Amino acid sequence: MSEVNSKLKIYYVDTEYLEFMQKVDTKVPFSEESDYSRKPFFGPFNFPNDSEKYFAPLTSAKPQHKSLDYEGDFHLLIYETVSHGHVIPGEIVKPKPGKNRRDKLFSVLQLNYMIPVPEGAYTLAGDFMINELLRKEFRVLMKNREKITAKVNRILDSQLNRKEFDETSCNLIKLKLHIPNYLSRNKQ
Repeated sequence: MSEVNSKLKIYYVDTEYLEFMQKVDTKVPFSEESDYSRKPFFGPFNFPNDSEKYFAPLTSAKPQHKSLDYEGDFHLLIYETVSHGHVIPGEIVKPKPGKNRRDKLFSVLQLNYMIPVPEGAYTLAGDFMINELLRKEFRVLMKNREKITAKVNRILDSQLNRKEFDETSCNLIKLKLHIPNYLSRNKQ
């Protein structure tokens, strides 16, 4: 399997690409009602004998995320531990049993919605070290990069080598097959 990529960063994926691929697989994160030009993705992940680069989206924490385990086969909660007095109304918090502390959820890394993205359809999020939230998310992601990379490798091996698909995940083979269509469409 691939080694931990030292170039993992936060990127933005072109909205035209997301929109195109969402028509191929409805699980690709895109909605015309939202501004996806600033939706953060973590990557790139590489897989042996595959030229594609893969990126996993981060989604804002929502109340239903409180019931998730901190990590699962297809996700990782991004959070920081705070004392009870440091919680602002409206923030999503997950209590820590028996402690006077809580975990403030920032986002969820959604590995099941990981997608292949060709060169030129992604850009480094230049503000990720300036934007406080992105900086905190990046710090947690990098702290967990070996775990994340192992999960990504299992997903890529399952789909690309064994042709096994989870119904909650993007179909990576199907998406890969449509990259040339997207690239030829954009050259016109």
